[in-house]
Amino acid sequence: MMSNIVPGWSLEQLREFILRAKLADREGRIAQSLPYRPGSDDRQFRDGNFAYLEGSFCGHTPDMIAIGQDVVYFAQEPVWAMNYSR
Repeated sequence: MMSNIVPGWSLEQLREFILRAKLADREGRIAQSLPYRPGSDDRQFRDGNFAYLEGSFCGHTPDMIAIGQDVVYFAQEPVWAMNYSR
């Protein structure tokens, strides 16, 4: 059995929250937030004690790469993160 660093959530709850946050982002229901890094596009989604923050740096031409990071917090503590580039 896996123990959580921050008590009060399960891996199933985390998975379901990430799916809801990603769906909200695709549907345009995720709030734009002020970027805290120059050139970033930052968005956030909250549901109860969970918060999803997505930040990306996207090029404006087809040959430019996109770099991003998704972080999920529970009770203001980070519990999951993913970095990507394409």
